[in-house]
Amino acid sequence: MAEDRRYRAEWRFADISWRKAKPVAELIRGRGVNEARAILRVTKKRAADMILKVLESAVANALYESQRKGDYIAPDKLQVAECYVNRGPYLKRWRACARGRAHPYRHHSSHIRVVVE
Repeated sequence: MAEDRRYRAEWRFADISWRKAKPVAELIRGRGVNEARAILRVTKKRAADMILKVLESAVANALYESQRKGDYIAPDKLQVAECYVNRGPYLKRWRACARGRAHPYRHHSSHIRVVVE
């Protein structure tokens, strides 16, 4: 039986809307790790820094697990198998407005998941 060589990292309840993070996640899906790092470093979106952290964590998890099993995986041989952003819970908040009133708004969060193989 072939061993499963997929390693993942996840950032749950990330403080960013899934609508803002999803287009950035689509940029690196299916690419090599070095290419994905380069793309995320030059992308001028706040979500790029967050996804880069999760990607680095997934690569570190892959290196740790491969060394623990006794075989070494070179980081430049890894590829982003999955990268997606799911909708997280939202916090109900209130914003002050005219005439002493308050308008509600939702503070969205998301779950960022990266799988490398």
